[in-house]
Amino acid sequence: MFETSVLTAFTVFYAISWGALANALPRWKAFDTGRFWDSDAATRKEVRNRFYWSFLVLTVIPAAYFAIWDLVIDASAKWGITTWGLRAAAVIFAAAMAAWTPLFAFYRFWVSLVAFKLAWFYPKKLHEAANEDEWKKRFPNLHRDDLNPAYVMGNFCFAWIYLLLSVIFSVVVVCLS
Repeated sequence: MFETSVLTAFTVFYAISWGALANALPRWKAFDTGRFWDSDAATRKEVRNRFYWSFLVLTVIPAAYFAIWDLVIDASAKWGITTWGLRAAAVIFAAAMAAWTPLFAFYRFWVSLVAFKLAWFYPKKLHEAANEDEWKKRFPNLHRDDLNPAYVMGNFCFAWIYLLLSVIFSVVVVCLS
């Protein structure tokens, strides 16, 4: 029972992270495949850019991240829990921290590039203030403030900080235990 506890905790928290993220993604139309073959070439390009970036950062990289952590947790005896106590709590906490990375790191990487290269991902004509009604019609839950270029560096730095801290914390907890 104890051998799988850490892996189970990681998997459960990873799933919870994706559940939370799944609530945020629809407003961005990250996987807007309905417009993938739109008659308008500019729309097709924006939709495909969003799709490719989303597929890479929100599917491929997190899948690889999950597989790596799955192997690390499963292969290392250091992650094993034989009794419940402070060490067990620290190891499960470290696994949970690593599992939250899709929500707190990968999503922030995605948002930072979208805001940084806004014209690659969303219609340029909709960025103008005069098109507020058209923007709200096409992207009803996505506010312009979500795409504010002033937040790019904050999102990008937070993503790296969370990713690095969660990995470092996990390594330290396991190595010291």
